[in-house]
Amino acid sequence: MIVLTFFLTIVCFDQQDIPKPKLLYFTTKHCGPCKAFEAAKRNIDSIKHAVELFDFQKIELEKDPKTVEKYGVGAYPTFLVLDDNNSIRHCWTGFGGPEDFIKNVAEAITGTTIGEKIAAYKDSKSYSGAIMLARIHSAQNQLEESLFYYREADSLRPENKPSLSFFIYSTSLSLFMGPPIKKDFYNELKQASLAVLDQDFPPEVKKSIIHNLSLVAQNVLQDPGEINFWSNWEKRKKLVYLIYIVLITGLLFGIFYFKKKRKTATDDH
Repeated sequence: MIVLTFFLTIVCFDQQDIPKPKLLYFTTKHCGPCKAFEAAKRNIDSIKHAVELFDFQKIELEKDPKTVEKYGVGAYPTFLVLDDNNSIRHCWTGFGGPEDFIKNVAEAITGTTIGEKIAAYKDSKSYSGAIMLARIHSAQNQLEESLFYYREADSLRPENKPSLSFFIYSTSLSLFMGPPIKKDFYNELKQASLAVLDQDFPPEVKKSIIHNLSLVAQNVLQDPGEINFWSNWEKRKKLVYLIYIVLITGLLFGIFYFKKKRKTATDDH
């Protein structure tokens, strides 16, 4: 159904003499999924035709970091669809194969702006709507909003759908690792970790989660408003500068002292 709707959209879209929406493709040099997308874009007709619907623009982190920062992109590949007013109509992260890409493109072309999507979700909450908004916010590195919608989706999840506990855990981990490190973020991560450990995940995944949890637990502070001294470069710089000043002052004093002593010894002779 998605594919049929998508190709009907292509026919209608090609017949209209209107500007193409922009598709911004954010990539980086060492991104494996980005290379998979680019190979599919060259070799798979459905993806070729999908991309032709847009004013396609490739943005590389190494060549254009300002644009990456402007849109708050923190994962690769990220796809942003802009309308005529340069408002974000749709966005998603990752490349899950041709079907997933076409599904997102179809939603972008026939859909609405992100603000309208949020308003529509508030009027009528749904599992698929919450998933879409979680992915959109994740693509823009808006982790707290993404976590909120993943939790909403999990609470609305039909019985035949798998748990979203791993997505909640991954987003919580990214949220905790962002500055400043706060105790309440750790509690969020701990709850998410325990939820994943209760699910049927491979042993290596669970081992990694336990390892991550033990590492971040070492950095949890009693006062959530403070930042761990040794994890904060600004405070470390002050200490380094102070040590340099003390050493240089001591060195200058030593040079002055020995010169004066040498001069006194010479005068005595």
